Amino acid sequence: MSQSNLQAQSAKLNQIYNKIGVKFNVKEEPVLNISSIVSGDTINSEDSDLMSTYSPQQQQINALYKGTDARYVLFVTDKNLQPDRTDICV
Repeated sequence: MSQSNLQAQSAKLNQIYNKIGVKFNVKEEPVLNISSIVSGDTINSEDSDLMSTYSPQQQQINALYKGTDARYVLFVTDKNLQPDRTDICV
């Protein structure tokens, strides 16, 4: 992801959540190689209206990430979600 694209995503995230008093500090980290988990161009997700549960594949991706502190992590990928969740994901 380019620096300008990262800044645009950060601005959009804060535009949405600042309304309820939440501010995000977005930081780019090295690319997480998920090729051992995801073959092809699709990540399987649970068929949930609110995406309140993670699929086994998403759980594997989360486990692969080794964060060093307590924070929220947003994974940005060029992979598709199946089932398609464009109705709730930007």
